[in-house]
Amino acid sequence: MYPHRASLHNSMQTIAAEWRSPNVSRNIHSIVTTTPSQSRIVSTCKDQFLSKFTKHHTYLCSIAPGRLGNQMFAYASAYGIAKRQNRTIVIEKSLSLSRIFSLKAQLIDDICVCDDARNVQPRWSCRFDRRFFKTSFPQGVNVRLHGYLQSWMYFRHVEDDIRRQFTFTDSYRKVAKEIIEKTVTAGGRKAKTVIAVHIRRGDIVTVPKFVSHGYRVPNDKFFFKAFAFYREKVSDPVFLLFSDNFEWTKRHLTGNDIIYMEGHNATTDMALMIECNHTIMSVGTFSWWAAYLAGGTTIYYRHPAWNGTELRKQYSKDYSDYFMPEWIGME
Repeated sequence: MYPHRASLHNSMQTIAAEWRSPNVSRNIHSIVTTTPSQSRIVSTCKDQFLSKFTKHHTYLCSIAPGRLGNQMFAYASAYGIAKRQNRTIVIEKSLSLSRIFSLKAQLIDDICVCDDARNVQPRWSCRFDRRFFKTSFPQGVNVRLHGYLQSWMYFRHVEDDIRRQFTFTDSYRKVAKEIIEKTVTAGGRKAKTVIAVHIRRGDIVTVPKFVSHGYRVPNDKFFFKAFAFYREKVSDPVFLLFSDNFEWTKRHLTGNDIIYMEGHNATTDMALMIECNHTIMSVGTFSWWAAYLAGGTTIYYRHPAWNGTELRKQYSKDYSDYFMPEWIGME
């Protein structure tokens, strides 16, 4: 790690997912399941918010699975749905997401508060399920949103609000900008444009259940094509490479304008990537959110799932529910 990166790294360690189907009813009540009785919940859950939760039936519990990128999708989509359904979103304060950002949610100590809520879930993980906007949730009950809701279409109507909530504090942003400036100018380098590059090659290429599920990762040709795009379009670019496998990254991706950003946790990487001008994505929700929050021009890998796999079924035909329309797909 560069010495000047230590302050951000150490600081961040402290704060640390159409009604066309013949098998699906058009009534959203059909995906609401039974839940434990209220008396059972009251006797076992001691969270102070429980009494208010059981008296008012206007809450939507967001169960955020996975790591940071997945949690951001779960929250943003649940927030967008809650706004459409006129409900208050509830999340567990122990999630890293609630420690990193200032969220407009009811924070609870124990998710047991939501045990008495009725379960709802989307039909797909990475495709927009219109039922959540077209049909109201049952009145008089709280609901608990399960599963992965990884589509920008769930929160497009509250986009500005989500961007504000997913903003690092001024102090973190200041340190991140300083790190990037010192890194890209080291050794007298002249860099006018900084591009964040995310290379994910860890669990999704080594863990059998992820491989069989259908994850597909880009090879070095994709990245060099993306590098060439920016080298032609912008002046004096420098590429900051973030990866979960630097052994592969250093062996395959080299160049005078490439810098390897090693030694950080996920939160630090996210803060640094957001401060860059543009983004090159590989696959996964982490780089999706870094690109979304950074703005600028984003290049994404056009084929994140193998055809015929279970994962591919979770996306729309052209991936348009998942990737932002202004982003540029390459292969």
